Amino acid sequence: MVLFGLGTGSTSGGLGLLQVLVFVAAFGYILFADGLKRGQSLGKRVMGLAVIDEQTGVDCSFLKSFVRNFLMCLGFWDWIFIFGAKHQRLGDKAAGTIVVYRRR
Repeated sequence: MVLFGLGTGSTSGGLGLLQVLVFVAAFGYILFADGLKRGQSLGKRVMGLAVIDEQTGVDCSFLKSFVRNFLMCLGFWDWIFIFGAKHQRLGDKAAGTIVVYRRR
């Protein structure tokens, strides 16, 4: 059975498209996951954490999730800000969000 071009000897075709789709889905999840129900990605839900708007306390929106997670591409420079008074990453400061414990 030929599935996604496997076994045909062809280097082009469905496998490349499948890889692109998986990459886009994974990257999209990383960027927007904190905007899911109750401001929790799956990992945050397991750990009992949530991302909320720092001023209003409302759950993180998809736009704020995008802003806070897009800045992770700065690596070390994003994380060094956690040593500040509010322990927020640069992404959290830019999005106006904060990570809190949320009881289940």
